[in-house]
Amino acid sequence: MAGEQAPWYNVVLALPTPVERLVRVAGQGVIPPPPAPWVPRLTMRWPSVLLAAEAEAAAALSRALRPVPPLTVSIEGWGVYPSGTVYLQVLPSPQLLRLHGAVRQALTPLSRELMPERDGPGWHPHIDISPAAALDLLALVGRLRSAAFAPQASFACNRVRLARRNSDGTWQVVHEVRLGAA
Repeated sequence: MAGEQAPWYNVVLALPTPVERLVRVAGQGVIPPPPAPWVPRLTMRWPSVLLAAEAEAAAALSRALRPVPPLTVSIEGWGVYPSGTVYLQVLPSPQLLRLHGAVRQALTPLSRELMPERDGPGWHPHIDISPAAALDLLALVGRLRSAAFAPQASFACNRVRLARRNSDGTWQVVHEVRLGAA
């Protein structure tokens, strides 16, 4: 349809449920509240517009990632972007960098990046705690420093998701690849 904007897609490393819950608790009190359903995740590919059919991109991602073994993600601290978004800093391990490279190799010929400065050599692996500026940033930072939230942690991840941005701004998972399922 003329004038209609092409949907955006991104690729994320899904977090284990206990880690996802912990990130949600840490981010309570953000204004505006995250769009439903906001899911904590580690972005592997920033928003892109597909130049191929969604099914073709999903198939390319599956071919590239099924042979990749599950990996351990390690948190090495936290930070705050100038926008006010609070994030957990992820250690850029060789396994994580290989996974990121495989995602880029699979999708680069099939998509146009919307934020190329955030991908490639400038990729900064992290997990957003609050997708928007926090109402009380000092209180959020206090929670992060508390004994109840220890950001130094490692956990296993084995699922990568292709998600499409809906017209209402929410993201919908359209394909999932289980790492090591070759």
